[in-house]
This record gives sequence, structure tokens and C-alpha cells, in this order.
Amino acid sequence: MLFLVLSMFSRMSLADPTTLNIATEGAFPPFNFVKDSVVSGFEIDLVNALAQKIGMKTSWRTLGFDGLLIGLNQGKYDLVAASHAITEERSKAVDFLPPHYCSGAMIVSLKSGLRGKNDLKGKTVATQVSSIYPKWIEKNLPESKPKLFPTETDALQALIQKKVDAAITDRFLAQEFAKRNPEVHLGDFLNPERNAMAVKKGNAALRQKLTDALNRSFQDGTYKKLSLKYFGEDIRCPDSMSVKK
Repeated sequence: MLFLVLSMFSRMSLADPTTLNIATEGAFPPFNFVKDSVVSGFEIDLVNALAQKIGMKTSWRTLGFDGLLIGLNQGKYDLVAASHAITEERSKAVDFLPPHYCSGAMIVSLKSGLRGKNDLKGKTVATQVSSIYPKWIEKNLPESKPKLFPTETDALQALIQKKVDAAITDRFLAQEFAKRNPEVHLGDFLNPERNAMAVKKGNAALRQKLTDALNRSFQDGTYKKLSLKYFGEDIRCPDSMSVKK
């Protein structure tokens, strides 16, 4: 596995054609997280593998989730790999690669009775402010009381501290969190999401290179190996399964 030293604040030059500059959040385990000042996780290992396939080195930086796509279109880096759900609104701002995994929202609570949408009526529900979940809560849980946090990890910590009744987060993050906190109960799976990396709008050449590398990773077993390492299962989207090996 390739480990790369985390650079959080230094500005990275995009002039070197041999280096792929990538931004991630670094606060979304097991997809992307920081451990001992090193950015790690499934998405980091996957992008490093894709870069190798196209003959490039990688250089990583972490930023707040809400600024990642903005910085991408300002030319501060080449690629964002931070579990962005593909939405119509985001697709107008950036160009997504094909999804590298499928997931969706899940209810997390400290009470086994808070499992479904109807159980959250009148309850305080934590989630990440810049994710797609606040709008989903507003539309689907109008009688709940949303409480927004900078990161999904912050939202889950508020649950542990009993500052909220429940949280809504990505199902893989919820499952990882439940492993470390046995008092946590996992509720219903709420809605499907297709999650993808993004390049600057109009950067068709880089998008095609990385798309080809991603497809090769599906075909040659690279993706499956990393997915099993982090999740114990193949988490790609069903329409990618035809190239599963």
C-alpha cells in the first residue's frame, strides 16, 4: 500500500504533468481519514492505484467538504475523491467519473426503537451540513428537528454524547461507527446513492484517463481487493458488476 504524507495547507502546483493533485475531506472513515498525519482510506488507495495505471504520481491535500468542489473549479487541484453523491445540482458544476461505489443514507441511534422514518417524528436528527442529507431530511422528515454539523463524524459524536436523538449518515460510515461503538443501533436504509470522484468541468481528457483506469481496476481485481480489505464486500454499483472478477 502506498502511503503519502498529508499536506493540508501548502499550495500544490499543477504544472507537473507527472503528478495528479487530489483533494479529499480526510474525515470520512473508512473512505478517507487522517491517521498519524497521513491521509489514508479506501478512496486514497483506489486513486493511488488508478494513478499508477496511467503512469502518474499522487499528491494529496485535505479540505473541508463544503469547499472541495469549489476549489476544484478554481484549478487548485486536478481531482476530488471524497465520496460525493452524484446529484443534478453538483453535475452542473463539475464532471463526475462513473461511480466508484454505491451506498445511501442510514439511521443511527442509541435506541433500538428508532429504526424508520416514522420513528423520527419530533426527534432531533444530526447530519453533515454540506452533505445531501439536510435537503433529504427537509423533504422526507418535515416533523423532525435537524441539527447540522461540519462533518459526519461530528454528527455521530453528538449522538454518542446524547446531544441528539438520532443521526443520518452514509451506511458504510454507520457500519464502521457501530463496530467501534457497540451501544449504537443501525436503523433503516433510506435511499440509494451513486458516489463518484470529480474533475473540473470540461476536463474531458483527465476524466477519460481515470475512467479507463477505473474500469481496468474493476476488470483486473484491483478494486475488489481494496473493497474486501476495507468493507469485507464488493461495494461497486450493480451496473459495474458485469466486469467483476
